[in-house]
Amino acid sequence: MINQKTVKLDLIDKKILTVLLGNSRINLTELSKIINHNYPTVRDRVGKLIDKGVITDFHPVVQFPGIGLRRYMSIYMTIKNVDIEKMQNLIKKLCENPFITQVLELEGKWNISLFLTTNFIREAYDTICWVQEVCGNNLADLIVMPTFTISNLNRKFFLDTKYEPNWKSMKTGYYPLFKKEGEIVHLGQPIKLTQEDFNILNYLKINGRDSLGEISEAIGIDHQTIDYKIKKYLQESLITYFTIEIDSEKIGYNKHLLFLNLGGSKEAKTKIIEDLKKIPEAYHYYEYLNYWELVITFCVKDQQHLKEIISNLQKKYSGSIKNHESMWIVKKHKNIHYPNVDLVYPKK
Repeated sequence: MINQKTVKLDLIDKKILTVLLGNSRINLTELSKIINHNYPTVRDRVGKLIDKGVITDFHPVVQFPGIGLRRYMSIYMTIKNVDIEKMQNLIKKLCENPFITQVLELEGKWNISLFLTTNFIREAYDTICWVQEVCGNNLADLIVMPTFTISNLNRKFFLDTKYEPNWKSMKTGYYPLFKKEGEIVHLGQPIKLTQEDFNILNYLKINGRDSLGEISEAIGIDHQTIDYKIKKYLQESLITYFTIEIDSEKIGYNKHLLFLNLGGSKEAKTKIIEDLKKIPEAYHYYEYLNYWELVITFCVKDQQHLKEIISNLQKKYSGSIKNHESMWIVKKHKNIHYPNVDLVYPKK
């Protein structure tokens, strides 16, 4: 169900969001030039998109292994025999765990989803045991899905007209250092980090657009060092780019999950992923080491449209899709992009 207080976007808003998705630290003066609108209008529009909750945060995209995250997995649960108050208390408790970076309330086969990120398998094991203890006798089902990859598809789901910024002309927000497709060095182990790095990365994950001066004042590190460190993270591919998170419900879209079992066919999975890139509503996907091999997030305005998308996929891949389930993301209760780095970075 869409929130009645839907924010209507015009073309200026959509252009701003498109640019910020690809470079959330861009200077507002340059942003104005890129979308060809005057500075006061762009400044005010960005402020309104934040104030109205359309943009929920600015953050860096970090390669998990680079900060010591080696285990990441989704946990899907069915909680039964609880009233609304008890469910909310349970969710609040789950949100407090520092290793759980995402807590979603669902409607469908499962009604709670967690995303768990740790360094060691022992931490993952202890956290899963803790989750079961917290849920107690109300836990009717729990399935753990080890994650192979998490990849974006079409994050510009709101863009209903053709628009592509002149990315090559961008100079601010560290954009020239962003790794383009094919340039990213995939990290297999943690890079060398100090307590200063922990403080910077922990701050950036929720305040990724703050100026160097604001970051310096908040964490007590001089702005020249912060500037040097951010450039270093980008050069080493620890950070690949800076982006924003958009609350899809605020602009009239619901998020749904589609679970697919493909009978282990890597060929079918590759073909489906390529097709998903052509579907504007396909937001991102998870590859799991599980019965459910592929889970796709869709942003759609109504359930009928989702049914049409699923039906088209089933028709095209009737011999490959062995089973499927769909679920509505009712509410996102917690969504941080990585845990505190000092929590997961390997100790000497």
